[in-house]
Formats: sequence, structure tokens, C-alpha cells
Amino acid sequence: MFFSWLKIPHDIANFMAVLGLEMAPFVNLIFAIWFLINILTQKGIHIPLWQTIFNLLMLLVQITLLFI
Repeated sequence: MFFSWLKIPHDIANFMAVLGLEMAPFVNLIFAIWFLINILTQKGIHIPLWQTIFNLLMLLVQITLLFI
């Protein structure tokens, strides 16, 4: 919706925005589960710590906003 020069029809742009808002918590949850499995199996994780903390905090925010 920010790129007006793309000329995406308004209905399709709204659909993509809502789909993104609804799918983000589930994708983030998949990341959190993957991260937890990697920690439990003691595999090497090559993601910066700040990014992991930020993603987990955003998961909490997304789940909270999903149920409000």
C-alpha cells in the first residue's frame, strides 16, 4: 500500500496487508520453534543475539495484538 506506483488494485492490496498481519505471528512462531529445537539439540546457531531477542519480543507483541 506504500508503493502507489505499482498500481495494485485496492482490494488486492488490502488482502495482502491483512494476510501479512495474520500470517506474521505464525511465521514468527515457526522461527521460535526452530530456534528452540536448535538450542535443545545444541546445533550451531549463526543468528546474532540481538536479532533473536528482537524476534522473540515481536512474537509476544504479535500474539498480544492478535488476541486484542
